Amino acid sequence: GVDVGNIDRLKVWTDGSGAGSDWYLENIKIDIPSLGIKRTFPCEEWFGKDTGDGTLERELYPVLEADKSYKKSTRWELTVYTSDERHAGTDAEVYVNLFGDKGRSGKVVLGKDLKDSDKFFERGSVDVFHPEIPDIGTDLVKLQVGHDGKGRGDGWHCDKIVAKCLDSAGDEISYTFLCGRWLDREEEDGQLHLHVGNSQRSQQR
Repeated sequence: GVDVGNIDRLKVWTDGSGAGSDWYLENIKIDIPSLGIKRTFPCEEWFGKDTGDGTLERELYPVLEADKSYKKSTRWELTVYTSDERHAGTDAEVYVNLFGDKGRSGKVVLGKDLKDSDKFFERGSVDVFHPEIPDIGTDLVKLQVGHDGKGRGDGWHCDKIVAKCLDSAGDEISYTFLCGRWLDREEEDGQLHLHVGNSQRSQQR
């Protein structure tokens, strides 16, 4: 989704049309991952021409002291390159684990809930994902990539992965992780996962 930053008010309205259009709104709760806050906007009023004060539009303000804080998340762009080799693609569930200067993300499954998820990681494909993960910092140290080894033709030849933090305060920094190998029980060392240090750090203004 779009990061709209801090939310200090909401405008809520209804067109009041149709039978039974009157609406009682108790509150609206919003999760703001970029700030690590869950915020409540109370209302406790009716919307409707024939109820309450007849208002169809209201502005809501949060109860700031009721904010619930948690470890904020950051948005990343991950570009995954599958090698252009025979049988390089996979139908297995692919995941990554990012290691930054503040910690690690844990296993992040790529594309699982996206439309046409069965078309990712084909031979020669370039697939782009935008996961939100816990704040691990913006200086990436290494990356773990792997798959669950399930599905027909599960073996996968990964060329490289490029990671870029979309919430960095300054210039955008991209990290390139070169894989260039099979993750397959029947190939090389038979491993289904790999730890890779970043081989290139590039900065964009």
